[in-house]
Amino acid sequence: MEIINVDIKKNHGHLSCSPSLFKIVREKFSVLNPSYTQRRFAPRNYIITPSGAFQVGMWNDIKSYIESLGVSPKFQLTDKFNQYYTPPLNIKKIETIDGFTYYDYQEETIKEFIKHGRGISLLPTASGKGLCIAGLCKTILTNHPTYKILLVVPNVLLLNQLHDSFIEEFNIDNISIWGDKKLPDWSKNIIIANSQILVSDIKKTLTKVQHFNAIIVDEVHTIGTKKNKINKIIQNINTNIKFGVTGTLPSDLLATWNTVGKIGPILYEKTSHQIRQQGSISEVEIKIVNFSHKGAPSTPDPSDVRPTAKYEKEIDFIFNDTKRNNFIGDLANKIKGNVLILTDRIFHGELLVKTLSSSSKSVHFIQGSTESDARTEIRRVMEESDNVICIAMSKIFSVGVSIKNLKYVIFCNIGKSNVKIMQSIGRSLRLHKNKDKAIIFDLCDKLKYSMDHLRERTQLYTKEKMKFKTTNINL
Repeated sequence: MEIINVDIKKNHGHLSCSPSLFKIVREKFSVLNPSYTQRRFAPRNYIITPSGAFQVGMWNDIKSYIESLGVSPKFQLTDKFNQYYTPPLNIKKIETIDGFTYYDYQEETIKEFIKHGRGISLLPTASGKGLCIAGLCKTILTNHPTYKILLVVPNVLLLNQLHDSFIEEFNIDNISIWGDKKLPDWSKNIIIANSQILVSDIKKTLTKVQHFNAIIVDEVHTIGTKKNKINKIIQNINTNIKFGVTGTLPSDLLATWNTVGKIGPILYEKTSHQIRQQGSISEVEIKIVNFSHKGAPSTPDPSDVRPTAKYEKEIDFIFNDTKRNNFIGDLANKIKGNVLILTDRIFHGELLVKTLSSSSKSVHFIQGSTESDARTEIRRVMEESDNVICIAMSKIFSVGVSIKNLKYVIFCNIGKSNVKIMQSIGRSLRLHKNKDKAIIFDLCDKLKYSMDHLRERTQLYTKEKMKFKTTNINL
């Protein structure tokens, strides 16, 4: 029998077992270090230190792996560790939101959160994660009226959107906004803040929220990288009650482990296909448009030693192609209804604005410099009108933004990130009387990187059981 002792030291879990087992487990939770070629770096990145320290949220994964080894483990967890890993909330039932009925997955998410005290729920974009968060907050505060809750969102647009939903839809006014040039009312029990304002002055932030009782992170996948400063805040708030919701965890294993480690284990999951089947979000159809070009991207200057030099040349070639841009413009004009065009380059957005200058539709371009009030107004116009073309930087509009009256999305060159692709598709999946399904136009080019990325996207579409077909166009 293998004795495994687990304790808490300096706010981290601490694993103690035989050296042979420890080595196996530590290697399992490690990945190759891409920087290893530079000799000062270690060959692998580990989530368990040589002394046995690990982020508490990873315990379920570590325990499951040890059990799979067939070593007849006997786990000895200290009371202190159990308090960290499953912090008690002592709540017997969840509260409802007036005017709403929870879908099964929303109710189960809140129940699992209350039962375990920390963890992550994986629900696809457009499935109503905002209602889950509101129900969780109401449940906690009904049972613990003095608790303070920090609600973290990744951007200003989602900050205002979720804050307004709490007040106008969910009738929860015990909330104050921090960010977008607004200072919070600290007497409120719920403070909603975007991550940028929280990390702008970490010491100041921690003096304000260090003793909050609970943290809820919307779009929790965005905290994955250890370089993200928001991790320092999540780690140093004096509470173990931490929750996260997202549609997709990062494909990078270290980023996923860091997210789970900081917040807690995956407690509930429902796929986009499952929720589409039950009719809670729209069906989706992918129309792949594959362009052939007469020319080819130029060769990078020999002095350009960037690893991405060839890729950037391909992107410049694609986005500067007048015929391709005219196709996008004609397509957006021809479609009856609102259209969201997602691009990755500001110069390309500006070219599309010129291409659409004579459009009969209202054309808007959202980029980083666009004020939050203007972004909110564009979203409002799209909800109330059926004659809008919105060109947007994918980094801004791919996460969290809700537009119910949106049926069509055009991917100008969406790349290969599963998180980004699913989040972007999610912009169009909310139910609305004006649509029976969402239509995604996935633009691809018969060039090296574009085709490589398309292959990965079609694998994702197949996995998510999204119907797709390809049309070839010779430019």
